[in-house]
Amino acid sequence: AIVYAVVLLRGVFTYSSEFARRLTALFETEKAVREDSLTRLANRVAFNEDLENALARLSRSGEQFAVLAMDIDRFKEINDQLGHPAGDEFLVQIASRLARRTREVDTIARIGGDELAFILTNVTQASEALEAAERLMMAFSEPFLLGDRSVEGSACIGVVMAPRDGTNRNDLLNRVDVALC
Repeated sequence: AIVYAVVLLRGVFTYSSEFARRLTALFETEKAVREDSLTRLANRVAFNEDLENALARLSRSGEQFAVLAMDIDRFKEINDQLGHPAGDEFLVQIASRLARRTREVDTIARIGGDELAFILTNVTQASEALEAAERLMMAFSEPFLLGDRSVEGSACIGVVMAPRDGTNRNDLLNRVDVALC
């Protein structure tokens, strides 16, 4: 009976260990599909899913939200002059600064090379969204240290409100693109 129990426990342990490995691999795969590998921000796939979820909440409960788009200035110039590793570090530092200026419930995503997008949940007034945009722009108030060089950064930002500026993904994304400075 003791031998049977040991064999059974070994089998349970082996199975649970394999299950844990598979579960970890599944989570890592899901994370890779939804996360920008450089900045660790959400990517375009995750942003679009979060936007669809925000639109569904708007439809169900009337929960308003803001969508912001940001284009980072001088990214190509930094890549060309200082090299791609410096450009990558520039993006990583920007992402870190922006993440500290957003709420945990909001989405911040890298949707292109130097393009970021935000979903600010439960924002009812345009003034709230504009204040958030100002906080985000403050991420560029201090220079960025790239290797031994200090580099000034800047960005353009556009802001739209749902449902005022649209009630579907295409309208909101088109209008926020137009709103970029």
